[in-house]
Amino acid sequence: MGAGDVTTEATVPAQQAARGVFLVKASCVLAGIGRGGETFRQLEPGVEVVFARHDGDRCAPGKPSVR
Repeated sequence: MGAGDVTTEATVPAQQAARGVFLVKASCVLAGIGRGGETFRQLEPGVEVVFARHDGDRCAPGKPSVR
């Protein structure tokens, strides 16, 4: 992300893709998803953030909020 990390730059090919999933730890109602995605885009322009849920959705512990 951003300027990167020397070890990662030396060991991981530039074209390598990564994937992450957010998991909630307690029952909640999601809020601020758009800002969360924008944070990643600010750090790494061109990153794709795809959410499986929307602001206002209720989430149970252990359920992914991104796909």
